[in-house]
Amino acid sequence: MIRTTYLITTLLFGTYWQTPGFGQGLTGKWLWENDQMQTDVYFSDDMYFMEAFIKNTTSQVSEGFSYYMIVGDTLIFNKVPASVDREPLAYHLIESISDYIMVLIDLKNGDKDYYTRVNHDYIPLTKYRNNEFYFAGGGIFCVSDQVNETYHQCLNFGEISVNSSIEEIDQILGKPSDIMSQGSSLFRVYLLQELEDGSQPYFALELQNGQLQSIQITGYESREHLSFSSISLGDYHTFVEQKLGKPSEIGAVDDETVYWDYKPFSFSFEIRNDFVYSIKLIKR
Repeated sequence: MIRTTYLITTLLFGTYWQTPGFGQGLTGKWLWENDQMQTDVYFSDDMYFMEAFIKNTTSQVSEGFSYYMIVGDTLIFNKVPASVDREPLAYHLIESISDYIMVLIDLKNGDKDYYTRVNHDYIPLTKYRNNEFYFAGGGIFCVSDQVNETYHQCLNFGEISVNSSIEEIDQILGKPSDIMSQGSSLFRVYLLQELEDGSQPYFALELQNGQLQSIQITGYESREHLSFSSISLGDYHTFVEQKLGKPSEIGAVDDETVYWDYKPFSFSFEIRNDFVYSIKLIKR
């Protein structure tokens, strides 16, 4: 309790520091595993990437990105850089670290994790997940195991894609909470799980002449984990650039929100106060 209180106090009042020795010692690729999963973990000077797989397979099940800093002997993970005022994701005590093994203790639940160093090279996003977009070699490309309509396969929020039928989407999200018309378009709105702050994210379909035109998710975060190319509501804007590169066009929506367009690709984002607030996919 004393340690946690101290950490929160130093973060609130901005008196934290980073320990250079520990930071330099983390850089590179590490491996964490248990009976079911194996995870590749990459540390740069201040950023952290992880790719989790079903053990002894190439089936990737998740991917994560965050920043980290070190306060004394404690490793702190956050979705944002240390200069941004936001409560960190997790605190881990560095019990020990060597050239080969690192032992961390989760200060929330007391779990102890063992990491094995693979090498000292930092190579983020070296593996690709099917049906997601990536920025590499100066351009954006879709990774898909489908032969036909490869581009459309990557325009998805998990199980929901621009190729989904209305019946399939209703089966996943339930019946819409509202149906409204605007001009030649019909919008089906699905309210998602309410957040702790009382706000309620929502998912919307746009149809014209009965045909799906676009799908969009909006809100401060989504507990349904409806991510696009591993990008979710509430992610810091730097993760969008890491996955997709810089937008082709940026415009103001209001005093707090900017619009990121990735033309000629048919997806765009609204970034509110530096965090992803809305993601829109258009079927073309």
